[in-house]
Amino acid sequence: RLRMACILLMCFSCLTVRLAPATVLITPEVRIVANANEAQPVHRAIGDLQRDIEKVLGRTPQVVESLDAVPAGATALVVVGPNWSDTRLAVAPDIAGTESHGVYVAQVGSAPHVVLHGSDMRGTIYAIYTFSEKCLGVPPLWFWASWEAEKKERIELPDDFNLRFAPPSVRWRVWFP
Repeated sequence: RLRMACILLMCFSCLTVRLAPATVLITPEVRIVANANEAQPVHRAIGDLQRDIEKVLGRTPQVVESLDAVPAGATALVVVGPNWSDTRLAVAPDIAGTESHGVYVAQVGSAPHVVLHGSDMRGTIYAIYTFSEKCLGVPPLWFWASWEAEKKERIELPDDFNLRFAPPSVRWRVWFP
């Protein structure tokens, strides 16, 4: 009886133990990696991203042009647009087509990085603002809503974080009054 009780107890404890999922930490020391050859509107969106990170984490991140400028083991936000050329970062091949974009975690060497990936200029801009909204909690129209950021010491994302957005199904989105 004692043996049977021990076996049942061991089985029950194995079923109730859950391992915590691995997380990617974005701290105030985060760096933004972006190609200098990206279009000017992409760099404007990166400036808005710096502002949003400063509002939430309390420090304006540095923008660097290469993954080599990121300290070993540190997490970076990598802006991948049509001019991205660093082959160490395997970008998602399924992000293709007009305005498609994604925000996901990718491993480069020993460190996970958050990739803001757009298939074209507009898709890259959408990826940047999607990160601000979904990960930082900054609403799109915050300026006109008297919104104030919730200050945080860090942002935690699961290591399998993956948001993908396909090209729009309507080619021309205009309204003619």
